[in-house]
Amino acid sequence: PYMYFMFNGVVSSICFLVSHNLFMLLVAIPLHLFGYVMTLRDDRIFEILFVKSTKCPPRSRTFWAADSYSV
Repeated sequence: PYMYFMFNGVVSSICFLVSHNLFMLLVAIPLHLFGYVMTLRDDRIFEILFVKSTKCPPRSRTFWAADSYSV
């Protein structure tokens, strides 16, 4: 939950700084609700999604039908 808390704060702050509108801080409410619903299933869902996004398969697998890491 801490990682999502930081993400929520950064996104809300960026929306506020870009628009110069105080009401853009209300973006945090839907983001918070999304994070709450996601963490109902698993407390570490965002850590799992982060690790999964960093461990992507090589792009040349479909072409060569094998793992080739030199792109």
